[in-house]
Amino acid sequence: MLFLCFKKMKFHNLKNNIKRIYYAKDLFLLKRKFNCLKNKNILLIGSGPNVTLDIKHIQNLSIVCCNGSGSYLKNKNLKINPLLTIVDNELIDRDIVFKKNVRSQIINNKLLKSSNLGNLISVQSNKSKNSDPSLLEASYDSFNYINKNLRRLIINKVVNTNFIEINDQSLLSTGIFAISLCFYLGASSVFFTGFSLWKNKKDYFYSIKEKSDKDYLVRNHSLADSLYISLLKVKNYKLFTNDKDFLPLMSNWGGG
Repeated sequence: MLFLCFKKMKFHNLKNNIKRIYYAKDLFLLKRKFNCLKNKNILLIGSGPNVTLDIKHIQNLSIVCCNGSGSYLKNKNLKINPLLTIVDNELIDRDIVFKKNVRSQIINNKLLKSSNLGNLISVQSNKSKNSDPSLLEASYDSFNYINKNLRRLIINKVVNTNFIEINDQSLLSTGIFAISLCFYLGASSVFFTGFSLWKNKKDYFYSIKEKSDKDYLVRNHSLADSLYISLLKVKNYKLFTNDKDFLPLMSNWGGG
């Protein structure tokens, strides 16, 4: 039994090493293309119901948005364009987006219409393969696609592990992947807002329908997201938030 486990582990490590070699060029080109993030302090805006921004300091930060969160900047009339917008590929896959309520709200309500998304990056988290950015009805400076294998290599490279996203239990949300990508691209620090681990009365700031208290549930990806945030902090990445769900993960001694 022990021999079989060891053999399986060796095969898993071999597969990982092959993927590292195969995607080495893609990793290098991605980092070179987006060297504009190197040494930058990032403000990452999620789509959760409680986005908090300090308007006085926002001008000193580079903005990164996730999925539909770019509409928050537009609604607040901040006239600031994000450096990057990172979306789950499902959002721009015509075969999938209209089958999922969370995704279709962004498209049907035209939340990103006429927005400038900066550099648009679509990230594959499942079997979604078709990409049609025109669904967003937004402008963007460039479009890049990150498949599942490249995504997983980035995630594990940042925290020096090999077990994140080996199964559905360790699958990160798009927002937490965005944090990982920012650090991979050389960001000095990341402050994130609009993230949560619970399904609140409103799942997203753009949600119309509110729920009753009995509908409070743990949000998808909460286990993996909590684990990854903890790993980043333990490894001394400069990661900050005011989102209360994540505050217990920010310090082992009660600080921020």
